[in-house]
Amino acid sequence: MFKQSKLLIIGLLISILGSSCEQEEVQTTIENLPTLTLDSTGFLRGTSTLQLSIEKEDDIEVTEVIFTANGQSLNVDTKQENGQWLFTFDSKQLEEGYQEITFEALLASEKKLPQSSVKESFEIEVDNYLPTYLVRAGFVTDKNYQGHLRDRYESQETIMFFDKNQEPISEPIYLNDFAGELKILIPEDNRDQVFYKGILYSYINEYKIELYTTNKLDYCTLNYTEVLSQSTELNTEYNRKRIQDRKTVTVAYPNNSITVSSFRSQEMGYTFETINGINYYTLVLNEYDDQHNQQYTSIDYFYLKHYETNKSISILTEIMNDGDTLMITEEDILNSPAQTIITTSTPPDERLYYYLYFTINGKNYFDYIYEEYDDEGNSFVRIPSAYYNVPDIDIKYCVFNRKYEQNGYSEINTLIEDPSNKNFNIPYPINYLNHTLNGSEISIATTNEIDENYFKRSGVTYTISNPEEKVNYIYRQSVLSYLEEELKFDFSKIHKSFLEAHNGKFQKVVNSTVNYRDYTLGNTKGGITQPYFLMKNTIYENSNTRMNGPYTITEMDRQYHERQIEHDLREKGVTIHYK
Repeated sequence: MFKQSKLLIIGLLISILGSSCEQEEVQTTIENLPTLTLDSTGFLRGTSTLQLSIEKEDDIEVTEVIFTANGQSLNVDTKQENGQWLFTFDSKQLEEGYQEITFEALLASEKKLPQSSVKESFEIEVDNYLPTYLVRAGFVTDKNYQGHLRDRYESQETIMFFDKNQEPISEPIYLNDFAGELKILIPEDNRDQVFYKGILYSYINEYKIELYTTNKLDYCTLNYTEVLSQSTELNTEYNRKRIQDRKTVTVAYPNNSITVSSFRSQEMGYTFETINGINYYTLVLNEYDDQHNQQYTSIDYFYLKHYETNKSISILTEIMNDGDTLMITEEDILNSPAQTIITTSTPPDERLYYYLYFTINGKNYFDYIYEEYDDEGNSFVRIPSAYYNVPDIDIKYCVFNRKYEQNGYSEINTLIEDPSNKNFNIPYPINYLNHTLNGSEISIATTNEIDENYFKRSGVTYTISNPEEKVNYIYRQSVLSYLEEELKFDFSKIHKSFLEAHNGKFQKVVNSTVNYRDYTLGNTKGGITQPYFLMKNTIYENSNTRMNGPYTITEMDRQYHERQIEHDLREKGVTIHYK
């Protein structure tokens, strides 16, 4: 009996001990291991400290925390303070942009643990530098050229970067003498991510007014553009080579009175001769550097019109090879694909601009469609459905509808596939552009009335006169903002480096009369192939202000419109060239 009781007691003890072990194992499941939490830090810049909180049970000890970034160890100062783990390090050890960091806590306990460590990864933003600019040697001097009608020389460009209060964060860099990567370190005590890029650009332009008369234009601009530091894309704006090579092509057609020709080519000019009743136009064309398939190039073309039948033909000289001669007969013109004739006559306060665009061999082209006039003075555009030497292309169209109001205009585009479609978008009222001027500080506020799908851009341009100069001049100062909030900028804050650069060219006009101010609100991501709008209000400060140049008001208006499209595409990172 005693023996049985003893065995029973032993069995009970074993059962109790076994039950105790089972309870201990429950307490050390994965769910009961420590949890790691990274305190909110925003972005990292310069010397940074990360705070890691570890929530754990008392009988589990964290012996060490290993900190890595993208699998790589860093030079880190680690310490514990008030129950937290602090990791202090130079964040420039990390790449720019969003990076993955990992904390691994090593564990110890008298209990049996299911694993010896716990690990947690977090994504964090690193923002030490402005976006890197790649600058090609000779980028600025390549802007100089000798043309058939115009010459450009003495091109100079200086770049400098500022914080949102317009205080400098870099030294001035003279781009004429610079080549390589331009990488600007942001001061670590600056906690903003919005900065300004300032560009001082100057050159001399000479153009022919008449056969033996030239006009000299002194050009200088100081442009500020917002830069968002969190962008990690390499900026190749200053790496592109404008002209890669030149080629010569010839278009020939019968010399008769029923055919009229026109063409567009680069300013290198052309030669013309008639041999055995055949007219030969030999054009010198520039071939541009095609760095990526999203490059848009305004096309070179040759246009022939048959007066008796009002038929015409368009040749895309852009794609002809060096030395090619293309012979066009009268039958070619008469048998050319049908063209759409669109009446463009509008009320005096409205204007329509037609563009076409298409892709050939992965390269994108666009062109402005010029207006013509009938015998009664009514305007129309002749829209081609194909080109003689490229018959099978998918041409798309874009129409800009501009509405003029007092001291300004508002315009919006409509993307169409059928050129006869006249169901155009209506421009926004220009009073949606809210701007104020307080001394030298300007402000522009956006409005909620504009479609929220538009990415908004606001800007101001000052055009300044210098009465002491004996030549015509264009001196401008401007700012461009991409944020969908109020833009504020003080034009009186001009860094002395800009005043001293280029032999003090801008210093000459810094205290001169402001002729007028252009206030704009638009869509920087728009253009010919995407939705676009723009409002512009011009405030004249000088009653003697007038526009100088060898062009009519209509032609200057068209040229301004093309330059506006050019600017919009360039701001998207797209290369665009006008001949």
